[in-house]
Amino acid sequence: MAAVLSFLFPFVSGVVLLGVAISSDFTDGLIPGAMGSFLVGNAFFVGAMLLVVAAKFGRNEASE
Repeated sequence: MAAVLSFLFPFVSGVVLLGVAISSDFTDGLIPGAMGSFLVGNAFFVGAMLLVVAAKFGRNEASE
């Protein structure tokens, strides 16, 4: 669940910022475009890392 939320929040906000950057002029959309690209990339990296860690260190049935 944490991996999904850690993916969705930055991804959605990054897509919104990229939409703002695309619809504005070059000089006005430069900063939102850079921030949106960073957030989308961050979403894919952090979400994937949390999935890998959860699969590796998650609860196993023997510990219960």
